[in-house]
Amino acid sequence: MKALTLRQPWASLVALGHKRVENRGRNVTHRGPLAIHAGKQTDPAGFALAEQLGIQLPDDLPAGAIVAVTDLADCVAYDPDEPALFADPYDLAADPFATGPRCLILRHTRALAEPIPYRGQQSLFAVPEEFFNE
Repeated sequence: MKALTLRQPWASLVALGHKRVENRGRNVTHRGPLAIHAGKQTDPAGFALAEQLGIQLPDDLPAGAIVAVTDLADCVAYDPDEPALFADPYDLAADPFATGPRCLILRHTRALAEPIPYRGQQSLFAVPEEFFNE
């Protein structure tokens, strides 16, 4: 299975179902199951946006672990400053998490009951599928 590392709180916002879009600088060709890995670094902008949106996050967010599995449905070009220039079948203009320039569309996200400690990597990387077979 492929995995993607996100800084906290972005990883937990995906796992908790608040964030259905992940922003990337370039196209991603993978489609299908995708594990969400919570990195050890944090992004203050994520905490600020969560607070602005009234999203309560747990005090102790997991780090260095896989926290969810989702389906990567699509990767589309998007610019919130010029939304009319892009097809917007996913209503990205209404999504506060969509900033582009490429938006990964995440569907059917399932948080793991217990985070699985694992070392993250840059870009998409492989993780053993047996982690997810129950």
